[in-house]
Amino acid sequence: MKHKPASIRDVAAKAGVSIMTVSRALSNKAVVSEKIKQKVFSSCDELGYQINPSIQDLVRKWRNGHTRNIAFVMVGNEFADPAYARAMDGIAKAINEFDYNLAMACLSGREQSVQHLPPVLRDGRVDGFIVSGELTENMMDIFKKLDKPYVILGNYNEKMSGDSVRIEFNPKSIMLRLVNELKKAGRKKIAYFTENPRNFLEAELIELFIKSMKENQLIPDEQIIYLGSGAFSGAFELLKPIFLQENIPFDSIICLDFRCAQEIANLIFAGSGLGKRAEILLACTRHFSYHKLPVPAIYCEDMMNEMAYRGVKCLIEMITKGESSPHKIELAPQISIEI
Repeated sequence: MKHKPASIRDVAAKAGVSIMTVSRALSNKAVVSEKIKQKVFSSCDELGYQINPSIQDLVRKWRNGHTRNIAFVMVGNEFADPAYARAMDGIAKAINEFDYNLAMACLSGREQSVQHLPPVLRDGRVDGFIVSGELTENMMDIFKKLDKPYVILGNYNEKMSGDSVRIEFNPKSIMLRLVNELKKAGRKKIAYFTENPRNFLEAELIELFIKSMKENQLIPDEQIIYLGSGAFSGAFELLKPIFLQENIPFDSIICLDFRCAQEIANLIFAGSGLGKRAEILLACTRHFSYHKLPVPAIYCEDMMNEMAYRGVKCLIEMITKGESSPHKIELAPQISIEI
């Protein structure tokens, strides 16, 4: 015979506390002591009590109009992409800290109206959302029609993002720091590589590289600014002929994409026995501190973790307080040198 599921009243009776205390303990409220929380949790375990999330969401929405659900929306990309994977850590930290629930939605970027969006967004099941990926003006128009608070993660064209709240890194400070560190290491012939020069951010970074060279009293050489053929085209095929030359035309190279930097590092490492090519210093961005290249390198630590945390925190403030955050919040880079 199937037993009747335990109720919150049963938990309160077993723990010797009120129903309100059980509710506060399960919501991790600071007003409940750790000792009481442990009694409540133990009682829940013994009775096999579980909260009905659907009922809880309905009660919350009835009380204050909020479901305490938010979404992370990825457009035209995958959550597993290394460029975005670290965002999940920052989002998880924030939703745990502020006691929110997370939904995830992957969009193709070809959606033409609100009706083409998944139900979690279209039917008002979330209070707001974080969005990143291949954003377009059309997608932004659709998001605005949802009439929900949202925050953009990443650096985008202001024409597209408009007055949307966005969390991004400061590309000028990153480029200036990397060029400066390479100069301090005695490098003067600094090359630059990007596989996707048509991307808005990459095009901006190329301009900032040239400006940073000039600000460091170095002469930028457009002959050693190497441009790939598009996303995921890589660095190996383009730069292999350069590394087969007897004299490499640069003494260092900046490549912010760690995947492409690995290909360049392999070219440097492979040529180390043929001359002084191992002395070429590489500068790149890395997603984790334990990611290391087999050659001397200067690393700019990935900021997506912190960007995502700040994004969720900002979104929750918009939801709960109705306050509009600054349209743009920029984070400065952290640089690690392993020469």
